[in-house]
Amino acid sequence: MNRVLLILLAFVVVLPVHGTSTPALVPAYSASYSQTDDLLKQIVVELRFLRQDVQALRIGGLPPNVPITAQAAIANKCVQCHGALVADEKGASFVLVEKDGKSAELSITEKRRVVREVEQGRMPKPPITLTPEERTAILTLKEELRK
Repeated sequence: MNRVLLILLAFVVVLPVHGTSTPALVPAYSASYSQTDDLLKQIVVELRFLRQDVQALRIGGLPPNVPITAQAAIANKCVQCHGALVADEKGASFVLVEKDGKSAELSITEKRRVVREVEQGRMPKPPITLTPEERTAILTLKEELRK
């Protein structure tokens, strides 16, 4: 919400520099300084973050500031062996990903098993690897089990 508001403000608050039609997005070395300058600098920073997010989405990744969930990590990495269509052959009949590609609803025992296998480094099996963020997300299931 804050990003949208800042972007909208960028279009409303952009002022001409010294009587020209050039927008003053970052008047860092301007002789006159105002609070508007700080706002515009903040808008530029937000726009840079948005640009990174869009670039990440274009290549099929997640934006860098979007935390991955345990369910997303499981759906992305475990489907090759524990998908509903292949679990009997490759995944010891342990289904973690449904036919529609969504993470399966896991019982407390199944969540404990997933956490234990990831924690001890037994899963996923090579060549599949978890990023540090995916590993952390899956291990957060342990916190859920304590509630």
